[in-house]
Amino acid sequence: MSKKKVKLQYIEHDTIRRATLKKRVKCVLRKTQELSVLSDVNTCAIVYGQYDRAPIVWPSCRQKLARF
Repeated sequence: MSKKKVKLQYIEHDTIRRATLKKRVKCVLRKTQELSVLSDVNTCAIVYGQYDRAPIVWPSCRQKLARF
């Protein structure tokens, strides 16, 4: 089964845009963790959102983050 082509466009509705960002960030952080576990490498993800004051950081441990 082939995938449909996704038409990229700006999401006008503010709450839908925030919910979509939250879902995508969650997916990116999960993929970063999976990559770290499966390939035994050090990974770090820092995501800046337009609605958040502080960035979302994975891993949250400051000692590991200091290495990056």
